[in-house]
Amino acid sequence: MMFDLQQATPPPRPIPPSIVVQRAADNAPAYLMGFTAFGLDQDLARLQAMANTLKQPAARITTLDGQQQLILTFTPTTPRDVGLKLYHDALAGKYGNLRVVAMIVALRDAADGIDLDKEVQMTSPSAIKE
Repeated sequence: MMFDLQQATPPPRPIPPSIVVQRAADNAPAYLMGFTAFGLDQDLARLQAMANTLKQPAARITTLDGQQQLILTFTPTTPRDVGLKLYHDALAGKYGNLRVVAMIVALRDAADGIDLDKEVQMTSPSAIKE
């Protein structure tokens, strides 16, 4: 039996999180999908432990160039204050010396669902405002 990719139903697009911020450059509203953090293994472990405690999805990977990375995502049910506190604490160094990169999607791009490959922008924390 052959599998016909032309007939396959694509997976549903993710539902956006509840946290809306603005892009600093144009004040356009955007979903804060989460963030990624780079740093030492023990620092990422502390951040991941807090994410687990708060029931926020987080996954550790090693990049192709050997860097340790934690990808933390917010869900549609993540309370704004909880997500932003976790994000701010990571930026402020509460979990160690981490380099944090925000993941955003413009609201206008998410109107029909979110295409993770095309619509998620990785941006400096200074490029968004709340």
